[in-house]
Amino acid sequence: MVRKNSPEKLLKKIATLDPVQFLGVCKILGVKIYEDGKRIPGKKDDEPLEPRAREFTEIWYDLCDEIAGLNRIRRRNLAKLINAATKKGE
Repeated sequence: MVRKNSPEKLLKKIATLDPVQFLGVCKILGVKIYEDGKRIPGKKDDEPLEPRAREFTEIWYDLCDEIAGLNRIRRRNLAKLINAATKKGE
């Protein structure tokens, strides 16, 4: 029996979100979009580091792990947000 707010159902709905909405879910759950900055040759040490965007597959795996680790209440609250986002687009 698959529950109403099961991780599988949430991930299916997240897969239908727009890219901006997907990034918002990542931000809410604390999934990093960028890797730590790397030093670029030729730049001074006091200049800011250049962040590099992570691969989508890495972001998706981290998102899956985060959702699987949520307790029932946090998963329910996330489902409310995702349901509101998907209904607005319809």
